Amino acid sequence: MPWRLIAGFWLLAVLWYILIFVIPTKTAEGGRAEESLEVVLRVLMVSFLLNLPYTLIGLVVGLFSGIQNVELKRSPTTMIIMVQSFWWARCYLKGARAVTMGHVVLLSPKIQKHDLEHELVHVRQHERLPFIFPFLYFVELLRKGYHENKYEKEARQGIPPCALRPACGQAGLSRNDKI
Repeated sequence: MPWRLIAGFWLLAVLWYILIFVIPTKTAEGGRAEESLEVVLRVLMVSFLLNLPYTLIGLVVGLFSGIQNVELKRSPTTMIIMVQSFWWARCYLKGARAVTMGHVVLLSPKIQKHDLEHELVHVRQHERLPFIFPFLYFVELLRKGYHENKYEKEARQGIPPCALRPACGQAGLSRNDKI
């Protein structure tokens, strides 16, 4: 029975890639701008649907982590949840300040200045590689470790170098700071 669910998600992933690569090339050859916008909206909708299981898991984990504050962000479409703690975190997640699951970003009280920007890159990675991103991330994590993981490197690229060093005196955000 579970294999049917997995096969269905893989079929949706194939359709998503067709929407990304096949339709835009035909639209670029002789289509109108409105058709191009429709394609983008369809791709985003399919991407959101493929990431829905991870987003729902993120919401459930957020509920069990003790929700303090919730904020919605439009670009990328994200629900940012400030939680009491990551009491459930194990292995490489132990000591994490923020975690992304689908379109949900969970922020712990230990959050630092650039953590949200870092996690929003992971949301974009979920959008770019719907459904398969967590698997690809985990394989990369096993192969190269956390710091050499190409998805983590991509997420760190937009952060100023000083923010990555503890010696810079980077203070964490308080609960009253605007996200």
